[in-house]
Amino acid sequence: MSDSIRLLEELSADIQSRLGALTYEEISELMERRQIIVDQIEQEASVSPLIEEEKQRIRVVIGQDAAIQMRIHFLRNEAAHWLQQRNQAKAQRSAYETAYTPDAYMMDSRK
Repeated sequence: MSDSIRLLEELSADIQSRLGALTYEEISELMERRQIIVDQIEQEASVSPLIEEEKQRIRVVIGQDAAIQMRIHFLRNEAAHWLQQRNQAKAQRSAYETAYTPDAYMMDSRK
């Protein structure tokens, strides 16, 4: 059990140390790896209950999650802002693009 908790602590510390430099994809990959470890801990805990020291170590790791969540929200908002700017630029550009076929003929009829 303590090996799984140690892996969780190490992975969480790695995420924390590089949090400012990680991309959304990297954070996502690390969080998936972290979830596998958490699932493993849950399986082990169902067989043999956690002792108080292990519970405390897990609480410390959970306490660090707020910073990770803030970084994920920041990256999500940054991506949403970029998409919004891209859509605005696309709308402005399409207003100036021609909506007719360049090799079409225009016929003028007199009345």
